[in-house]
Formats: sequence, C-alpha cells, structure tokens
Amino acid sequence: MGDGWIADPIQSLSVIKDYAEQYREEARLNGRKPFVVLMRDCVIGKNWETCVAKSAPTMATHRWYYHYGAYVQEMLQAIEDQWTQLAQGSREFLRRDRLPPKITLRFTLDADGRIRGLQRLDAHGDSVPAEICRQAIVSRVPFGKWSAKMIEDFGGSDEVTINFLYR
Repeated sequence: MGDGWIADPIQSLSVIKDYAEQYREEARLNGRKPFVVLMRDCVIGKNWETCVAKSAPTMATHRWYYHYGAYVQEMLQAIEDQWTQLAQGSREFLRRDRLPPKITLRFTLDADGRIRGLQRLDAHGDSVPAEICRQAIVSRVPFGKWSAKMIEDFGGSDEVTINFLYR
C-alpha cells in the first residue's frame, strides 16, 4: 500500500468517491493516514486554439470516461455480481478440471439499456460455465438508459466485449 493515492481526472465523480473511500478504509485498516491527491492536466500553447487542438484527443477520452465510464462500471459490476452468484449456485455442476480458462461474449448495447446480437467469441464449446456467463448478462438487462449527452457523444449504441475468467 502506498502512502498516497492519486485520483485520476478520467473517472467520473461517483467512481472517484468509491475509490477514495476504499483507499481511506484500507489506510485505516493498515494504520496509515490517507492522502488523496487530485490530479489535473495542463496544456501549454501560444493561444487558446493551439491548446484546444493539442488537448482534443485527451479531452475526448475524458468526456468518454466522465459520461460513460461510471455507466459502464455499474453495468459491469451488476454482471459480475450476477456471475458470482450464478457460479456459486452451480458449484456442484462445475468440474474445476474442466473449466475453460476464459469465455468471451460480445453484444451491442443500445442507448435504451437493452442489448442485441449477443455472441460468443471463444471456441471452448457449449458448457454450464458458458451458460452462466450468458445468463449473467441477459438477466441484468435492461441496463440504465443513456443520458442525452452520452447519446450526443457516443451515438445510439456501443459494442461491448466481456471476458469471464475461470482460471
């Protein structure tokens, strides 16, 4: 554990709050005083237009994480929680020595929070572990509706690929 934690500028406020609280709790458990440091980017140029041009790629990334990052984190957390619950409930049917190392699923996430085109990308064959992964996703749908700003920035849908790791 380090003596300080840098809160990066890419995450949304809700994500930063969660991370900072986790860090503070771990610091307390380890008898250390927590130090949260905020980090901000600085762009230097001859004029405003130069600075805007230089920062455009970085700002696009920041906008993506700010508007979409927290949404994706919440979606992935819901899927992971469901996957864990389903896997624990299916332990008697899962043979550890026959678990695939990774199951990869891809789908299109629409702005209304629904998914379409769910497909499996790995070649490990049909199995209980693969069905658990599929169910972990489809049982959480619909995810939240996108904000108008998310739709403006990213369009009406996004392709999502998730790797479920068993080993």
